[in-house]
Amino acid sequence: MDAQIQADSPLKDQRNHQYAVLLSTMRSGSTLLKALIASTSDIAHMPEVNFQTVLQSSKKRSELEAAHPNEKTLLLKRPAWFHETKRYPIVPGDFPVQRIILIRDVYETVRSVGRMMMGKTFDRFPGLWGQKLIAKRYWTPITKNLLQHGQSVPDQSLTVRYEDILREPEKETLTIFRFLGSEQTEGVRSYSMPENFRWKWGSDDGSPRIKSKEVLPPRDLSPTDQARKEIICGLPSIQKVRIAAGYQN
Repeated sequence: MDAQIQADSPLKDQRNHQYAVLLSTMRSGSTLLKALIASTSDIAHMPEVNFQTVLQSSKKRSELEAAHPNEKTLLLKRPAWFHETKRYPIVPGDFPVQRIILIRDVYETVRSVGRMMMGKTFDRFPGLWGQKLIAKRYWTPITKNLLQHGQSVPDQSLTVRYEDILREPEKETLTIFRFLGSEQTEGVRSYSMPENFRWKWGSDDGSPRIKSKEVLPPRDLSPTDQARKEIICGLPSIQKVRIAAGYQN
């Protein structure tokens, strides 16, 4: 994580609720991270919502606040869609909004996005060609946007890598809790199933892995996947963004 954390949240004011948004590409672990963050009692666990609509509507905000009277922080999540490469993220509102910026390395992201679209057949056709296309046209511009967005509002942003969450979940989540001004004093590696909605494949996650209710180690890549990853990571435009995101190899 690359933001300076202060004990008191910069969003503390006279409002009863404060807003935070979880910004990411699709298939970057946002469902897992949202579940971990919302495992504490003062952060609301909500289904995926379009924060770009909610934050600019006083009516929608009032409805959310009424539905969550006891949770101080309302955490809104909605990853970037394919057509948003030039404008995601937009965080409207005339009040401070905290941003948790989630980054995941390119190959694991595009492989998962392809499978989300077409299942495992994507690995065979369009295969590497399709993965390159997603990497160039989706992962690269969105990740670049996310990094620039965090730099534009450094006092209200915290950037975290998915791989760090899998490696040290307690450390990473404790940093997030402090950033959000949560009363939670310990990091977590497990979480509960949401009570008021169901995870769905294609919007949240819904896979058996997320339903384990704990952080699991990453899967090993097959030799074919490892070879494809080296090809994609070696592309100059992608390599530049990976280095900016802290992926050196």
